[in-house]
Amino acid sequence: MAEWNHDMAKAPRGRIRLMPTGKGNSTRKVFEPAKIVVASACGVVTVSRWIDDERRWEMFTSEVGPIAWMPHPGAREHVDAKGRTRVVVDLPKHPTMAESWFDRALKARAA
Repeated sequence: MAEWNHDMAKAPRGRIRLMPTGKGNSTRKVFEPAKIVVASACGVVTVSRWIDDERRWEMFTSEVGPIAWMPHPGAREHVDAKGRTRVVVDLPKHPTMAESWFDRALKARAA
């Protein structure tokens, strides 16, 4: 898995794509945000994207943003014991935590 990067200015925000408008040969510019994994100062790790109109990261305010980021790991399908298919994203641990609350909960449940 990738390492945490604490330089939020280098986080990928997305790209501008030209989309046809349906009226002749005209096009319009559309911002497509990139998904990344971010860490907050309070210990939360989540998937986020840049909201260009509001100049902030999703799940954060423009005043208080994430403290670190890494590329999105992608998703995988998981089939549980009942045969149900789920889409799973393996998020990394917070850069300041050796063990996440979820890991501790799984260990407590297994004990």
